[in-house]
Amino acid sequence: MTSPFQPSARLDHEQAARVLEASTSGDCLGFYAQPVVFGPTRVVEHAYSADLLIFAVSGELDVTTSPLLQRNLNQPLPASTVIDLAGVTFLGAAGLRVLETASARARAERRRIGLVTARSSVLRILRLFAVDVRVPVYPRLADAVREMARH
Repeated sequence: MTSPFQPSARLDHEQAARVLEASTSGDCLGFYAQPVVFGPTRVVEHAYSADLLIFAVSGELDVTTSPLLQRNLNQPLPASTVIDLAGVTFLGAAGLRVLETASARARAERRRIGLVTARSSVLRILRLFAVDVRVPVYPRLADAVREMARH
């Protein structure tokens, strides 16, 4: 079989089908391809009350996983929303952008939003970009729920 990585190489339809089948089955990753393994990023929605919704986020929040949180935040939201980032192991620029967008939307709609994290790496990013100035950040979920449910 001719190598598909040679510029002059031409694959017939059968060879192309075999290469495609092998690459999608995971048996043959090709010369340069590396398997991509992501930690399980999850967003779990908890309706605490009619006026308070909690999103528990775990895993990495980066360019590939932040759309998951964005989809959840695009729905109609109640008066108060808590985003629990306690399980977030990495907060990238795209994840930060999602949080900023959610904060701006909450302000425009006269709703409240709060973040929960005690992880130093996530707090460092929130502080570096002054997100903690615009959005209250709580060290524990119980603190955030108590504060957000009061208003």
